[in-house]
Amino acid sequence: MPTLRKEESQRYRNARKQSGRCSNCPNPALPNKGQCHNCAEKRRRRERARTSKGICGCGQPARENRAKCQRCTDIHTRWMARPENKSRWRANVTEKNRQRRIDVLMHYGGKCVCCGESEMPFLTIDHIHNDGKKDRDEVFSGYWWRWIIKNNYPAHLQVLCWNCNMAKQHYGGGICPHQLKQQAALSATP
Repeated sequence: MPTLRKEESQRYRNARKQSGRCSNCPNPALPNKGQCHNCAEKRRRRERARTSKGICGCGQPARENRAKCQRCTDIHTRWMARPENKSRWRANVTEKNRQRRIDVLMHYGGKCVCCGESEMPFLTIDHIHNDGKKDRDEVFSGYWWRWIIKNNYPAHLQVLCWNCNMAKQHYGGGICPHQLKQQAALSATP
């Protein structure tokens, strides 16, 4: 009997998803998702609370300093061993990181604060006070964009293009050569 109930519930959620509605409430679902923003955020809060208590998603105690129990870890490892699953997972992570990067760059203005370059492939995040070592010690580079969002877009960051960022670090002693040139021009004018 429980299997029938589970199948009915799954059919109900699939039908709502296909019609573009949230599977939990009457609101429209996010694009290509089964839940609206509010329901997805509630689910994420529940998952974070469970993880912080040391409980796996299946309800069993998680391994020490891990989010999953050994059984769920083994299931995930077998799932990731299949090439089609791994490539699908990688594509999903790549797309999410691409979108996070765009969101972060747009939050900080979407263009280089030094030269005004606005092409997304050329832009990067720079530490205003040249104190990036603190952040690099704290966060793994693969989680950089997520870390910035999670920490509410720290004020010690800015957008620079790659040229200005590298020149600032390697040739300008912490100041972009564009800025040095402008300062020299200002001091030279009578």
